[in-house]
Amino acid sequence: MIQCSIGQGPTGEGPCQGVSYEAARSTCWWKDSNATVSRLVPGANIDTAIAHAEQFTSPDPACPFEDGSVQKTGNDMEYRVYCGLDFYGSDIDAGYHPLHTRSLDECMDFCSRGNPLCLGIAYNPDLQRGYHNCYLKGRSDTSAMRAQPWVMHSTVVELPLPNATCNPGNFTFGNEKIFSTICGYDSDGRGLLDLHTPDLGACMDSCANYVNGTQSCVAAVYNPDATLGFENCYLKSSLGQVYSHTLTHFASVVGNVTGSDSGNGTATGTGTGPSDSGDDSSSSSSKAWIAGAVVGPLAGVGLIAGFAL
Repeated sequence: MIQCSIGQGPTGEGPCQGVSYEAARSTCWWKDSNATVSRLVPGANIDTAIAHAEQFTSPDPACPFEDGSVQKTGNDMEYRVYCGLDFYGSDIDAGYHPLHTRSLDECMDFCSRGNPLCLGIAYNPDLQRGYHNCYLKGRSDTSAMRAQPWVMHSTVVELPLPNATCNPGNFTFGNEKIFSTICGYDSDGRGLLDLHTPDLGACMDSCANYVNGTQSCVAAVYNPDATLGFENCYLKSSLGQVYSHTLTHFASVVGNVTGSDSGNGTATGTGTGPSDSGDDSSSSSSKAWIAGAVVGPLAGVGLIAGFAL
């Protein structure tokens, strides 16, 4: 069923919409849109699964944006649109690829929030290539664009130039929090929020101004070139273990400024130390692909034991 969800039916003219499986011979048959409950017949030792037909109602296949235009995702990743072209090859396979999405926007949203860095997508709106119709790409080479017999729209990410500046020392940001920076380090502390910032200073400022109920940000990890994903600033509610990492810089809150109105503020130590516990799996070095999309039509499958198509 998993393989069916990412492939075409037996005729090659639409997505696979069902399977029949014979365990004795370890044999699987893929079915197309003709796979319906009304066509089932008894079959000894054969189990059949049929995806709900309404899942294959495809959206408007037209390109949603002007060809060549630059668009933005919700978290401000910019991308250029190539209508009617397939971004061929260079697929990222991180366990949940390709994905099913209902729009090019949704496909790009997954691209913008993933790790490793996604640099483009190819999107098949009419599902002719399979239910999983959003293909994430690991490069931005436009020479790979080509026309296909099926409908495809593609994008290429336009990343800002990275700012790898990191100066060790103490700095004040936001609501007068004092940060201490350590270049070339990471932390596995409990994660609060991942977002994109243009530099380490903006990342620390985001931490200083983080407000969410009773939780506060005590540290931030920054990945300058966004190789770990476009969302390259990782806010932490605890420090956890701090360790050397060539791709990231680390900053922790070590105090706050008092009497800042007079311009002669003094530092007051309120920070937490590296021994604080934290075991969140969303740290910058372990963030995995966000798999919010349904894994194929498996979420809407009816399994009928002892029947074949």
